[in-house]
Amino acid sequence: MSSRISVRTALSVCALLPCSSAFAGSGLIPFTEEAASRGVSFNVRAPTGNIFGYGVGIADLNQDGAPDIISVGDAAGGVKIWQNDGNGFFTDRSLVPGLQGSIPARLYSAVSAGDYDNDGDLDLYLSAYGQPDILLRNDGNWTWTNVTSEAGLGDAGAGCGISWVDFDGDGWLDFYLANRTGTFFVGNGPALQENRLYRNNGDGTFTDVAVQMNVHDPGTPSFQGNFFDYNDDGRPDLYLANDKGNSACTYPSRLFRNDGETFTDVSEEANALLCIDGMTVTIGDFNNDLRQDVYVSNVFDGNSLLVAQPGHSFLDQADDTGTLSTYFGWGAQFFDVENDGHLELYLCNTGGPNELFSHTGVFPCNDFAPDYAIVGGPNDFSYSAAIGDLNNDGAMDLVMSSTSRPLRVYINHEGTKRDWLMVRPISEHAYRDAHNALVTVTSNLGTFRREITPNSGYKSQNDARAHFGLGENAVIEEVRVRWPSGTEAVLTNVQPNQTITVTSPCLADIVPNGQIDLADLNALLVRYGQTVDRMSAGDLNANGQVDFDDLTTLLALFATSPCGD
Repeated sequence: MSSRISVRTALSVCALLPCSSAFAGSGLIPFTEEAASRGVSFNVRAPTGNIFGYGVGIADLNQDGAPDIISVGDAAGGVKIWQNDGNGFFTDRSLVPGLQGSIPARLYSAVSAGDYDNDGDLDLYLSAYGQPDILLRNDGNWTWTNVTSEAGLGDAGAGCGISWVDFDGDGWLDFYLANRTGTFFVGNGPALQENRLYRNNGDGTFTDVAVQMNVHDPGTPSFQGNFFDYNDDGRPDLYLANDKGNSACTYPSRLFRNDGETFTDVSEEANALLCIDGMTVTIGDFNNDLRQDVYVSNVFDGNSLLVAQPGHSFLDQADDTGTLSTYFGWGAQFFDVENDGHLELYLCNTGGPNELFSHTGVFPCNDFAPDYAIVGGPNDFSYSAAIGDLNNDGAMDLVMSSTSRPLRVYINHEGTKRDWLMVRPISEHAYRDAHNALVTVTSNLGTFRREITPNSGYKSQNDARAHFGLGENAVIEEVRVRWPSGTEAVLTNVQPNQTITVTSPCLADIVPNGQIDLADLNALLVRYGQTVDRMSAGDLNANGQVDFDDLTTLLALFATSPCGD
């Protein structure tokens, strides 16, 4: 059953002034590279065989509101982690092979973070190339336990991109693993490996259901899969980027519709079949029409931008939008660099400089990467990038990984000149990030929508908070969060320039029976006034305190069934 909860706060607002799209005349470099000065010192290893770059991540691992940095590509085969102090300065908390739960030295490939055990903190799953992948359970205080074997995991294929998703809507995070297999496999494993869709059993273990769900794609050199709800039915669908699709369209990149009991290949009917050498799958509403678009990078023949059309179909408009590129493309990210309401597109390349396609809402775009100082060094082999607000100033920063080069941390100064809002939706079932929830913000600048897809891009993990640039003197009329089930929360008169957490009204059912009743009220009152280490039952606004706001939210829902039976 769909439900809606309204929250009203008294806030001062002011009129909107037109905002400019460029950084013209500011006297401040839009981005500065500050890895070393902020405590991130790391040289990405040289490429080994056909591993095709290493992933990087931005994620709040200790749930303190400040996103941390994760990287693989360590020369010793370890996992690099840096803790954020809250201001964008970092302390090395890296996992050393042989320490902290016997972390093995591996040729790790991709980075992903997801709360697989619903305990409120993010765990790490890392793919490896030709060696077993690894699941690291977050035990708090920067300690980790290798639970790969007991979880039934440890795939030893040519591991590439990972995407966390609750594809079956049971409240437990599942994930998809792309294996780039076939004759391009490196290592001693089998030449033929399928992609994996690991269903979370809710007891700490996973079962591979890729064959059952029709998304295994045997023998296909897959680089990255990502989930988004292309047809607006509440079920996350899968777009899969496959390499070697140029020649006779042998391995096309494809769209799989989630039909509940199975996934159906709808690439042709949705006009989403791409005969290219697909690398990244990057999701975002590039043209601000409230539909999610898909960017897939390619080799020198040009990339594809699948722009969503009415009727749940797509049109490749890379050429029309000026985002075609003719370099060897890898990772890409959509993000609003300038906080003017328009998404930019950052593209990692080999065989050419990185690109930043910037626009004012009128196409074609222009490449501003050299002007914005985030092009990388000469002759770089750039593969992956992650985005997030590292210093919580409302401007989206970028971490970029190039092989045989230091990891780069680009701090965004341009975005600080305009207003913004960050929204973190909490899952209906547990106090964790709500994957594939839709966040829509209506302001005097316009209406904008983001879908929570933290693994958008190539082999990487992004800040899971939805970011909105709002121009100057913003007035926010409404923030609407819709969870995949159809449950909605609506907030009005929200103040800009802050991060807000929106918790599903389903979590007011503290004593689960499908009804907000006296049992729930009593359970909240028992916890009233308590400070909690993590978001827990009764902390309905997820602020670490069971307080008056939680009580009023529960009372507003009293005697209702916000999430059905």
